[in-house]
Amino acid sequence: MSRPTIDSEQVFYVSNRGELVCLDIHGFADGEDDGVAKYPMGSALAGANLPAADVVWKLDMISQLGVYRVDSSGGNPACSPCVWEDMVFCVTGNGRAFEESGPTGVDRIRAPNAPSFIAVRRSSGDVVWSSKAPGLNLVYSWSSPVVWTGGPEPIVVFPGGDGILYCFAARTGELKTQLDLNKPSATYWTRERGTRCFFVAPLVIDENVIYVGLATDLYGKTLDSPLVAVSLRHGDGLTASAAWKFHDRDFDCTYSRAIVHGPHVFTVSEDTGSIFAVDRVTGECRKSLLDVINGPRLNGFPSPCVTPDGVLWIPTLDGLLGVTADENMEKIAVLEFDELLIGSPEVSDGVLYVPTKGQLYALDYTLLQMRLRESGSSSALRDLNSP
Repeated sequence: MSRPTIDSEQVFYVSNRGELVCLDIHGFADGEDDGVAKYPMGSALAGANLPAADVVWKLDMISQLGVYRVDSSGGNPACSPCVWEDMVFCVTGNGRAFEESGPTGVDRIRAPNAPSFIAVRRSSGDVVWSSKAPGLNLVYSWSSPVVWTGGPEPIVVFPGGDGILYCFAARTGELKTQLDLNKPSATYWTRERGTRCFFVAPLVIDENVIYVGLATDLYGKTLDSPLVAVSLRHGDGLTASAAWKFHDRDFDCTYSRAIVHGPHVFTVSEDTGSIFAVDRVTGECRKSLLDVINGPRLNGFPSPCVTPDGVLWIPTLDGLLGVTADENMEKIAVLEFDELLIGSPEVSDGVLYVPTKGQLYALDYTLLQMRLRESGSSSALRDLNSP
């Protein structure tokens, strides 16, 4: 579920073993070994006829930092690293051990002294600073940070596993301000129950506004968990405040990345499988498409993407649904695949990449547009779906 971050010549991601990893984007094709001796040039992936990646460095957050990752049997690699200048910021995934018994709220945090947030040196993977700010109020730490540069100093905003946004000085880790996005009446989690929201969807920043999707219980009943627009301002000091909160009877919560395009923010409702076009200034709903996902959400919490021609591509159980990225959200086509979609589509350099359960598809987007103009139907597009 960790979306890799590509910056310059390097790729950063969180593995299913709780490792923050930095790779050389060229692998060994450039004839250089940029990484550590443990992963030498010429070695191969076990059981695969593929060269090994050129690993620049790895930080094992479990063995080196003592992190306990919730649902660690599945690896829980939810955070996407955030790269800014010579720093890499990451949510570690430290959280509660729901299966344990004992006094409520104490021994359910297996690693109370382990960090929830880390800032590491890009060149080496060495930890520059860290924070365990949520303390014993942790539930899940599954979201991703962003960096705000609209003030006198850069600020990294971390989504806390307690439903609080923490704003730190990016270089030093000094806490500048924080914002609790829960209702005053929200209760902390005890014996697997509570009403406080936390974060699963990655934070999305657009100028001075951060769009935050809230969530509650991943496995049980979802409570009121709005999409929130958080405004960052710097006057006498840094302030963070909720500009608006989006609620709707068909919107329960979201685990997917919000998409900002033109005057709208597009967000997916996790349980109802609906998508909404929300006014980015007022938070009012402009249009909704109900039940487009057609059933339970897909594996990996996939997010939509917008292509340069203004099409919003939405992963569904039926395939990749394309609608106009405006308040009308008119259906354009459905791209059908032989396997379930499990990740988020991306567009880069004229290619639309679509991950399924066993393949990564690369679709020539210019050709796709031409077929759409010619046929206007999804059936004429099937021959494009070649891995």
